Amino acid sequence: MVDKVKIKKTRRNNFEFDGTIALAVGIMFVMLLAINFSEARAEAKYNFRYPSWESPGSWHNENFYFWWTNRVEELSKGDVKFDLFPGQVLIKGANHYESTRDGIVSFSPGATSYEKDTLPLATIEELPYLIDVVGKDHNTYFKMHDEMLSAGLQAYYHKKGVHYIAGSLLEPYGIWTTKKWGPIRKLEDIKGCKVRTPGGVLNQTLVALDAIPVAISVVDMYTSLQSGIIDGVSLAEASQISHRSYEVVRYASRVNLGGPGIHIWANLKTWNELPQNIQDIMMQAGKDMRNHYAKAQSKYWNETTPAVLKKAGVELIEITPQERARLQAATESVRQNWVAKYGDAENGLVKKLLKVIYKYYPEK
Repeated sequence: MVDKVKIKKTRRNNFEFDGTIALAVGIMFVMLLAINFSEARAEAKYNFRYPSWESPGSWHNENFYFWWTNRVEELSKGDVKFDLFPGQVLIKGANHYESTRDGIVSFSPGATSYEKDTLPLATIEELPYLIDVVGKDHNTYFKMHDEMLSAGLQAYYHKKGVHYIAGSLLEPYGIWTTKKWGPIRKLEDIKGCKVRTPGGVLNQTLVALDAIPVAISVVDMYTSLQSGIIDGVSLAEASQISHRSYEVVRYASRVNLGGPGIHIWANLKTWNELPQNIQDIMMQAGKDMRNHYAKAQSKYWNETTPAVLKKAGVELIEITPQERARLQAATESVRQNWVAKYGDAENGLVKKLLKVIYKYYPEK
């Protein structure tokens, strides 16, 4: 029970509420917030929390991770709403798969480099110099990946508790180096280079090239380059630019070491409980998203990166076909070791997937 409101005058002739009315006003404010929040949620038939490891306003959020959620909301005409949590404030990027599988969130983006220990067969697309996407027609990649899903990859995801909705490949990782290290134009230039990486197959690739992969958080990448803890970084170009690596490097070499697949998936139980029309909307949004991303990615690779680096005084280096062939030969052990390790898993699923890949990207 709330006492009567008591008001007293201050020496400045202003009215001042005592503690009782302050409490009453606070309770009313909270109640209004709760009512408004409940009404906002009530407008949607389905409301889901959705995380991203990318910072707010990042290029990959705008063109991939959050582009999909926005498209779902648009196609569903508001029946589906997502509460977005960028910057790892809800879940660490490396834990997206487990959190989705276990129902902590119903939907999330993922990257195969984060899932090398939990979904190892998903990393097949990361293998260096296996799939060449940038600068080419992405439709070839999409056809290949759809066929891989039909060949057993989707069933593999289902066994792991998630449903794959859509995805693409990041632009292949290059190596951006400091002035002190110098440019990377050929295989020999990589030897001994301390390179910050996001992990996954890329680490094995760098070891095969006699480089030294270094585990450093992306938020510490800039200062680590400044201080000389690392000589270079390997990351998707849009992420490099988002984190302003171009301010502390002098050379950006497109050695194209391969890149992780990025994707959107759902908790399998949640997915199976959704009505068909909502599933169809989410799958259509996935197709729309990957088509949008393919165009945006190509434009970024061909226009944005060169312009940003030129303005910053960073030399953009394209590796010659001869050096690409040498790099491919030097990393053959990575592909062979991966197949040797996982080739018999899931009743030979890897062999089926490789057959599909070589159909669209012939083995060289």
